[in-house]
Amino acid sequence: MLTDRMDRLLSRLTRRETVYECRRCGTTVDDGTDNCPECGSDAIVQYRIS
Repeated sequence: MLTDRMDRLLSRLTRRETVYECRRCGTTVDDGTDNCPECGSDAIVQYRIS
């Protein structure tokens, strides 16, 4: 039981995630989005969270 909890915790710490969002308004968008659906800006940035 403790081992299972430790494994889940460690997998969260080592998992990497990429987030895409509009630099102008902060809306989170999907990968490959060219323009923000909220404000129309083409300033989409990519953040890698590790």
